[in-house]
Amino acid sequence: MAKPKIKKISREDFVRDMEKNKKLFPTTHGRKLTKDQRREIVIGFTQLIGRYLTDGYIVQFPVIGALRPTQRSEKVGVNPRTGKKLVIPAQKSAAFYPTDHFKAVLNGADHETLKHSTK
Repeated sequence: MAKPKIKKISREDFVRDMEKNKKLFPTTHGRKLTKDQRREIVIGFTQLIGRYLTDGYIVQFPVIGALRPTQRSEKVGVNPRTGKKLVIPAQKSAAFYPTDHFKAVLNGADHETLKHSTK
């Protein structure tokens, strides 16, 4: 199977798509969101990212990293209880690739070092 062509989503495209779907991403106009509204925003955000990945896009989060669509090949696995072999079908997945800046944060880099690396 040929690898899908990967396209990058810009921040503007992502925001524009969020604004188009006002049901999933309501504006608050300074009011606090209810628990149900927060849940709907998270669900909408997850669905939007899922749609981008399904369409073959790389979803980039500035300073944090990127989610990239991947394709796992079919493989043979073994049931540990019975020892019986079974076929695990091919499937789509996503991989997260953190930026160097985010890795530094995770590894405890000091604030001054990070401030200079984001410019």
